[in-house]
Amino acid sequence: MQPAFTAVAAAASESGALFGEVECRAQPALCQVHGAGAGGWPTVKTFSAAAPGGAAFPREASGMVCEELRSDGRLTRHVAAAVAAARAGAEL
Repeated sequence: MQPAFTAVAAAASESGALFGEVECRAQPALCQVHGAGAGGWPTVKTFSAAAPGGAAFPREASGMVCEELRSDGRLTRHVAAAVAAARAGAEL
């Protein structure tokens, strides 16, 4: 997943958005609050004024989350949509 995350982080940065990751072994309380792993690993959430508690990655498949995120630029499209929605003041 690291190559996909690196590419998305670069694209998000160009748009003025932030993209980061949390290591749950180092930040267990933060991961618990946000339900990390509840729908599989990795857990992807977007945060904006419209969704300050975070909006979950909308799943389109029933397989493993990591495989779905890798397929066809799905993660990149999700982050781009989240950035556009945040700029429009809407929740993704």
